Amino acid sequence: MRSEISFTHFLKTGELGPLNFSLSLEEVCQVLGPPEETYRPYSYMGKERDNQVNLYYKSLSIAFIHDTFVQFICYFDKREKGLPEVLDAKWYPRVRRADYMFFLKYLKNHNILCQRIIEPEPDVKTLYIKHSEQQHITIPFDQGKKGRVKSIICTATGPGRDWQLQDC
Repeated sequence: MRSEISFTHFLKTGELGPLNFSLSLEEVCQVLGPPEETYRPYSYMGKERDNQVNLYYKSLSIAFIHDTFVQFICYFDKREKGLPEVLDAKWYPRVRRADYMFFLKYLKNHNILCQRIIEPEPDVKTLYIKHSEQQHITIPFDQGKKGRVKSIICTATGPGRDWQLQDC
């Protein structure tokens, strides 16, 4: 099943179809087309601090800092609209309904090593998949009754915080 292969590839590499961290802002726009929305969160702080731009495409946000592609997030909120078609993410509707146990089984069945981020609140569940010293994926889950996936966050800025990790 191609969608399962592409989802597995995504989790193992952090590459979402043609979208990967080697792309420039212009190349992302060539691949995905013009964004539905662009946001510069620090524009009010003047030129020297205005270093981040976020692009929004359906249920996907992409962040650049100092013109470097640093993060993209696939959102799975019930109001979200899916991912851009060019990404060929046929797995999106199925994953959108997935919960923590589904992910644990899926990762194990596909030989993807993961760890759980130990949060101060025991009910909070977030999975961590390390690709390199600079790149990783985090997968937070809703604390509600269904415990569904909230988003998949691919980051290329190093480990971020000093997380306590536990093997899955």
